[in-house]
Amino acid sequence: MPEGLRSPTVFTPKTISEAITNKLKNSNARFWAGGTYLMSRPNFYPNPEQRDIISLSGIQDLSRIYHADRYLEAGAMVTIQQLLTMGSFMFSRELYNAINSIGSSVIRNQATI
Repeated sequence: MPEGLRSPTVFTPKTISEAITNKLKNSNARFWAGGTYLMSRPNFYPNPEQRDIISLSGIQDLSRIYHADRYLEAGAMVTIQQLLTMGSFMFSRELYNAINSIGSSVIRNQATI
C-alpha cells in the first residue's frame, strides 16, 4: 500500500445503541448500510484521509419491515427486493413497477434502501 494510505477500521455493532456509541467515540466514522453509494464515489478508496466505517449489517432492527394499514416502515438494511416482496400487496401497480425497474435482480437483492 502506498505510503500514507491506510485501511479503514470497521466497527460491527449488534445494536443501535452500540452503533451510536461507536459514532460518539469515532465522530469521523461513516455509517455503512450497503456501501453501494459510498464505493461508487470517485477517490473513495484508497484515500489517505480514509474514514473508519460503522457497519450496520449486524443490527437486526435495521433489517425489519413493519407494515400497518396505512404505512410501511423499513430499516436502512432492507434491500430493494425485500421491500418489493413485503410491499407487493400494499403498493399500487405503478409504484411496484417503478421500484421493480431499479437495476437488475442482482442489484435489487444487494442494494439497501
